[in-house]
Amino acid sequence: MLNLVLLPGWGISADCLQPLAEALQQRFPKAQLQILPLPRFTQPNLAHALTELQEQLPSTPWLIGWSLGGMLALQLTQQLPVAGVITIASNACFTQRPDWPWAMAQEDFAAFQQGCAAQLTSTLKRFSLLCSQGADNPRQLAKQLLPFKQTPEQASHGLSLLQQLDNRQLLAQLAVPQLHILAQQDALVPLACSSALQQLTHQAHIATFNGSHALVMEQPAALATRMAHFIREADDAE
Repeated sequence: MLNLVLLPGWGISADCLQPLAEALQQRFPKAQLQILPLPRFTQPNLAHALTELQEQLPSTPWLIGWSLGGMLALQLTQQLPVAGVITIASNACFTQRPDWPWAMAQEDFAAFQQGCAAQLTSTLKRFSLLCSQGADNPRQLAKQLLPFKQTPEQASHGLSLLQQLDNRQLLAQLAVPQLHILAQQDALVPLACSSALQQLTHQAHIATFNGSHALVMEQPAALATRMAHFIREADDAE
């Protein structure tokens, strides 16, 4: 049985993955497909969040994660056996490190954290605009990116995890099939990280699509086709 689990990004409703889920279901009619909302992050504790997610996963799933969901999907490979991992618009480190400059500047991220604490609603609207920046019709797309209902404290805890996560060593050691899809006009995950990701793990496949950080909403059919091809190739190789 093919189990496909989709994980959303920070601040955006899991419903935004529905178009991609439907496109994948068309390509795998017999697959069990699940959209798994992220935890509400009652504390900035990675282990707690991973345990909550793991308890809801089927056996040996394909994990497909968007942005923070992709970073958590990689972490989950250490918790249970998985068939493979696909990330969309996801970086090894979301914020810059001295040895990983291909990410969001720490000052910009700090301003975002302050905005969540002071004005969560307006900050999430601004985040939606950033997600859609680079799309053909960014404002229309931003309106479709429904916010995830959470308190300012929960949003802040989620951002703390996003800042803490560093998947570089994990990517270098990961043995399961992995596909990392990046967007060429992404305003949150610089396309420049693609070559650095490839250097981390020569086993990974990296693909780029024309679009914004909200690629999952822009091109669900094209994404599903690329993912289906990768999943079938990985299954044939076993």
